Amino acid sequence: MINRDKKNKTGLEKDFVKIGHRGACGYELENSMASFRKALDLGVDAIELDVHACKTGEAVVIHDDIVDRVTDGGKEEVADKTLREIKSLSMKNGEKIPTLEELLSIVNGEVSVNVEIKDRLVVRETAEIIKRSLRDGNWKEEDFIISSFDMENLFLFKKEMPKIKIGALAKDLPLDYEIIKELGAYSVNLPFGIIDEKIVKDFHNRGFRVFVFTVNEYEDILKVKRAGVDGIFSDFPDRL
Repeated sequence: MINRDKKNKTGLEKDFVKIGHRGACGYELENSMASFRKALDLGVDAIELDVHACKTGEAVVIHDDIVDRVTDGGKEEVADKTLREIKSLSMKNGEKIPTLEELLSIVNGEVSVNVEIKDRLVVRETAEIIKRSLRDGNWKEEDFIISSFDMENLFLFKKEMPKIKIGALAKDLPLDYEIIKELGAYSVNLPFGIIDEKIVKDFHNRGFRVFVFTVNEYEDILKVKRAGVDGIFSDFPDRL
């Protein structure tokens, strides 16, 4: 069940969690250092980011499996490029694609982090990076939540780090409650278009927090807040 103790709460455990989607990508290029710094400046409780494995195995922070949308590269897959090749690309704001390790070393426990795992090959590397961050930085296990639409990715990560929070991502309902219960999921992360008070109450009664993506308009933010959600992912986290 959810820990409602108000003492020593991390960002993810606050009564209402403001989550910067891919940083603050309504203001800066998604998943760039500028976007994450903007989110920190706007006072988020957590940042959300996406990770893929490149050819040499490193976890790189990018949403798509092809690099062209956010860089000057062509239609080439992240998995086909070495880290050196990834770093040779320029993002459309002039930055380099960050690795997960680089990002965590800069944030260094200032806010919580939701890592969305985009492919199976990055599961173990993500776990190893978090282990190093816990050892070498200002991080606690409670600062992290791992999410994915692929439940197998979450089970694999859970074997690597059983104490890290799990967020079960879904595009629609119903969910397989037995699977997310077996995962020991901390939250269900749902699209705002399906949210209402009845759905939120049902998940709360089952012991899960409800985080909602991606909510940007004030009217929609108010709607899901009134439904009783526990947190919102937004491109404009200051609006929360």
